[in-house]
Amino acid sequence: MKTFANISNAAVAKMLGLELVGRECVIQKAEDAHERYLVAQINLYLILQFYANSNSGLTDLLSVKDLAEQLSCTTKTVYRSLDILEQGNFIQVTGRPESGYVFVQILNIGDMYKRRGEGGKGYFVCNRDLLQVLLGAKAIAVLRASLTAMIVFATKQTFSASKIVDRVRIGLHEIAMSFPVSSRLCDIKAACDADGSFGSLFERVNPDLKKSICIKLQQNYDAKQIKQQVRIKAKRAIFDEIDEINDIIRDINTDIYQDNMIHTWNASDLWQHHINLWDCLDPMHQTTMLPLLDLTSDVKNDCLTIAQDFGIDTVIDALRLYYQNYKLSDAVHFVVDKAKSLGGLIRTIVMELCQMKTATA
Repeated sequence: MKTFANISNAAVAKMLGLELVGRECVIQKAEDAHERYLVAQINLYLILQFYANSNSGLTDLLSVKDLAEQLSCTTKTVYRSLDILEQGNFIQVTGRPESGYVFVQILNIGDMYKRRGEGGKGYFVCNRDLLQVLLGAKAIAVLRASLTAMIVFATKQTFSASKIVDRVRIGLHEIAMSFPVSSRLCDIKAACDADGSFGSLFERVNPDLKKSICIKLQQNYDAKQIKQQVRIKAKRAIFDEIDEINDIIRDINTDIYQDNMIHTWNASDLWQHHINLWDCLDPMHQTTMLPLLDLTSDVKNDCLTIAQDFGIDTVIDALRLYYQNYKLSDAVHFVVDKAKSLGGLIRTIVMELCQMKTATA
């Protein structure tokens, strides 16, 4: 399960019976909204984003029982919700290898990254803490109000000139569009109660007016800002690790050039980074220089993105494995081409490490 997930504004709006119109993504009630999506379907869609590949939308094998536990519902409800989401063209269940397990693909996951001129409607960033608050909103009215506010907040922030707007004024009529026509103003205000689940997500910046509220995301749930901070921390840690490994390799290559061997202290320094030279070569009789852990800027950026999803330490472990098992090994050669990228290989290694940790736990 990833730490962060990007949630499509357009997809969530459709579930709420809304559509985002024009380049400014103005919220309107969808005229062709026939299906009513309940808490189980909406929350299941949110959870699946944390298991899906950000590019393909594909998940690994998912346990229906585990999904039911996260949703606090029965497995029967999960199966029914999967069917409803599939009928609505939000997902596709790509496989049911055995009872209780499914493979899922989020459909059209790349649409949220399109430019405005291409019809893109954007997305909001969700972390696990924010997800838990949304999962805790058992009343559909509160969930509608919260998600509508998230869409408006993300949209206004994206289309602002500075891109750092941290508070917005939302009209109650905008939130009301995700409610049934029969809903009263008092129902909308109750769903946006500052003391309820809505209030745990959004802080009131100014006193409420009759027809609008001014809010900002609580600091713990401002996933976009938190994600940026994680990226900065990851850049420092991962780049330092690469530099330290390369410094040791340069010292080792000096040993090889001068003495046709690798001195124990330099091999031990590399071992401190969990790279075991003895598994790959004979340090006492070495005449070939070792390659540096040389990564392009694109691959480094891929590493930062992966670290945001799966943790900095896991990416560092993956880089160490890549160096030992691919760069040093004569048995395995990885060739970058149109179908394979080094960033993709590192992501695959990270995924396997995460699966091993999960299995061990």
